[in-house]
Amino acid sequence: MKKISLVLLVLMLFCAKIQAQTTQSPILTEKISGIYGVLNSMNNSIILNVNEDFTFTFEDIKSKVKITGDWKVKRNRTVFNYSLDNKNIKNQWTFSTDGQIVKFRIGFSFYRLCKIT
Repeated sequence: MKKISLVLLVLMLFCAKIQAQTTQSPILTEKISGIYGVLNSMNNSIILNVNEDFTFTFEDIKSKVKITGDWKVKRNRTVFNYSLDNKNIKNQWTFSTDGQIVKFRIGFSFYRLCKIT
């Protein structure tokens, strides 16, 4: 009897988690599109430009990384497609709900950029 109760409890928690994930607010194109960079930086060497036509450019001048590609929203997640060192890459980049902050990783570099415009 205890095993059945435990299984039912776990199943109910799992269903509640799925329900919470599906009720998140959708990511809107207008919130995401714009120019992102490092705030309070005199020389902004990292720029991410997310366009409304579902293209983007990213440039890290210090690391000599320049990337162009496209992006799409899939199941409330933003997926960026690009090529780096002749490898096609799909990354999920995380935007804040208000679209002001983006977090992502390229190779071994982790980035957190704020919306400039």
